[in-house]
Amino acid sequence: MIFRRRALFLCLMLGFVVSSFSEESVRHVAGTAMGMKWSVKWIGGQEGAVIQQDIAGLLTEIEKEMSTYRADSEISRFNVSRSTNWFPVSTNLMRAVAASLELAVKTEGALDPAVYPLVQAWGFGPIRRVGQMPTVTEIAIARTKVGHTNVQVRASPPAVRKLRPFVSLDVNAVAMGLAADLAKARLQQLGCANFLIDMGGEFAAVGDGPEGKGWPVGIEQPDSQGRRIQRVIVLRNESLATSGDDRNFREINGKRYHHIIDPRTGWPAETQIASATVIHSSCTQADGWATAMVVMGAERGLAVAEREGFNVVLIIRGKDGQYEVKETGHGGK
Repeated sequence: MIFRRRALFLCLMLGFVVSSFSEESVRHVAGTAMGMKWSVKWIGGQEGAVIQQDIAGLLTEIEKEMSTYRADSEISRFNVSRSTNWFPVSTNLMRAVAASLELAVKTEGALDPAVYPLVQAWGFGPIRRVGQMPTVTEIAIARTKVGHTNVQVRASPPAVRKLRPFVSLDVNAVAMGLAADLAKARLQQLGCANFLIDMGGEFAAVGDGPEGKGWPVGIEQPDSQGRRIQRVIVLRNESLATSGDDRNFREINGKRYHHIIDPRTGWPAETQIASATVIHSSCTQADGWATAMVVMGAERGLAVAEREGFNVVLIIRGKDGQYEVKETGHGGK
């Protein structure tokens, strides 16, 4: 199993395709991998068995490369190594680390791939921590091992390097978005020109959809009582990812602690953002930015989205239990 933390989060969260069109015009394959469900909907003559086999194979590759739940994965072997020499990795893992480091700089550390010691301390990794929060000392020790400036990456030959022996990585914030981008490239190589990929809740859309109006995707309002669509976003040659705090959390002594950790403080992010949805040309970027938005908060997040030129829908949890939506200018319904 891979990305259990991420998969739990994705299961709850956002999005599902809004069935406003005739299913007869759309072909469909689906599967389960790495603790999450994936699906592809497309229009055209491509064989479903070929698509299913290709996507399943891709996800198997990513699990072997990026799963912190597998001791034999590339990232796990890098994490346990104490060497500060260059560590050869796959092109996929190199891309995930490079994208994460780029986002770490742009978000001023709100997203940090070297956050894994804190993930472990809080028990949101492979070793769960039930009914007990880390001590102040444990958090302080973990923080000494965190920091994206302690990580370097190179493209040729692909490799990652830690500048301090106890640095360890977690690329879950971008991994499923990268999987969606890689799946999109494979489908295009197969000749697909009109399709929607749902990679455990991260969406990549190409083409105009079955009715020529784009692919509609619903953003779900965080609600423990049931699912309700807050917004519908129509995607054309765009990607969409959502991050939030409403399912993957635990309560300790009456207080709720969710899995999105602020690397700068060592504690779960304390903003009022219940979920953040990012619409971007790259699903890798959308995935990472969505997590960073929860950490940065609404005011900073909206300002950064405007600066970087992508759209965002933030669902804010009010003190009265109601939700407020703040967003940039995407044409949602």
